[in-house]
Amino acid sequence: MDEAWFLPMGFVLRVRSDRPAVLAAAEDAFRGFGPAAPGAAPDLDFLLLARESGGGRLADGPFVHEARGQRVQVRGRGSFLIVDRARGLASGRVGPALLEEPATLRLELLELALQLMLSARGFLGVHGAAVVCGRRAALLRAAGGGGKTTLAYAAACGRMQVLAEDVVWIDPAHATWWGLPWWLHPRPESCKLFPELAGRTPALRRGNVPKLAVAVDSIQPGSAVPRALPGPVVLVQRWPGATASRLAALALPAALDLWHAGRAGTEEELPDYHRRVRQLLAGNAWRLDLGSDLDAALALVAELLAGIPVIACRAEPAPGAAAVEP
Repeated sequence: MDEAWFLPMGFVLRVRSDRPAVLAAAEDAFRGFGPAAPGAAPDLDFLLLARESGGGRLADGPFVHEARGQRVQVRGRGSFLIVDRARGLASGRVGPALLEEPATLRLELLELALQLMLSARGFLGVHGAAVVCGRRAALLRAAGGGGKTTLAYAAACGRMQVLAEDVVWIDPAHATWWGLPWWLHPRPESCKLFPELAGRTPALRRGNVPKLAVAVDSIQPGSAVPRALPGPVVLVQRWPGATASRLAALALPAALDLWHAGRAGTEEELPDYHRRVRQLLAGNAWRLDLGSDLDAALALVAELLAGIPVIACRAEPAPGAAAVEP
């Protein structure tokens, strides 16, 4: 059996497996955090062994999660994982089909195991992407398919960095936001906006939607950053038919309404969730009406991060302009 050691969010993580494919997926997921010294007492410990094709009867369908207190069982693709969130232990079996799907293995088992353990350690995980400029991050929150991945990809193409695509982890003890920024998962139709994605084969399916897997540093070297200083919360709403985007400050009641429209998963079950979200949004929330000019929209976000007074609307919407693709 082989092992690999990492330092996600400052925790010592050991991953052990009898299959190189599992360790390779762990490298894809966690190596950007840097290595931990082998032999140290791990804070988090993952053990994933291969399951032979004839062993047991496990569903080969989509992943399902079942929580029982501090333990979560994950099943799907002929594999299973049991996560003890409080103790920082994860163990499971990986089926032959999943060993051939590195992106799914990374997302649905390895990254999920880490993220299930963070809330028990004081982190607040919220649904959203995040982009960074000048060491500060802007949290971009929208409903599923609302443009978060599109904006993150466009940020990596330009002069900004990516902190997260889907979940931002807030560490209040150290005034830090964390993410898993090394991969983006746009839909295949995103090639209409980013021609370089044309011809790529979907690497996985999430919620029955095909997704690509794009290494962020392949878009622009140095575009992935795993931690940043906290910044504004930008609540994204599509602006169909417009080219320009508008950015406006929000009072807390309006910000909370848009925040809850972007809910996903079980984030609201986290301890003290609603109080912490109110603190996050108070005097710190903006609404971005997103037009089809992604660079202009990101320029507004960059000005916000830089503390430059933001012009609410850069230009009148162009009649008949194409809306942003997912």
